[in-house]
Amino acid sequence: MAIELERVIPILRILDIAKAKAFYVDYLVRMQGVAELHAELKAKNYDSLRPGLDPDGPGGGPTLNRLDPFGNILRLAEHRPE
Repeated sequence: MAIELERVIPILRILDIAKAKAFYVDYLVRMQGVAELHAELKAKNYDSLRPGLDPDGPGGGPTLNRLDPFGNILRLAEHRPE
């Protein structure tokens, strides 16, 4: 039986609240799709971070891997039904 998650609430380690707010609220915004988020992040100037996009990620759709300022790895993926 396959497990499907509709929503995930991560617990992330942060060391500086202001830095976390700048990254998660000001830089990383919520978009409808991974490709749209990738385009928006790529256009922003956040230090030297330039996210890549894997068009055929593990779920069959686009996947964006992002490293936050505290070393947490964020993987945002869209599932494409077969």
